[in-house]
Amino acid sequence: MGRKSMETIIQDEIDELSGILSKLDGKPFEVTYTFNVTALNSLWWIMTGERFEYDDKRVRETVKMVTE
Repeated sequence: MGRKSMETIIQDEIDELSGILSKLDGKPFEVTYTFNVTALNSLWWIMTGERFEYDDKRVRETVKMVTE
């Protein structure tokens, strides 16, 4: 996989994260979870061509287990 492809994938995920953060409108949120899902999505997309939604129950449980 070329560098440009990886950069595009990461930039797309950052754009998604930016949209989520802007919707929060300054309200508190779980930083660890949100940023871990961003990293997971970038890596998962590179490996499988798929990504998770931030509110997906399966990814929430997986990130929680890994974080703990």
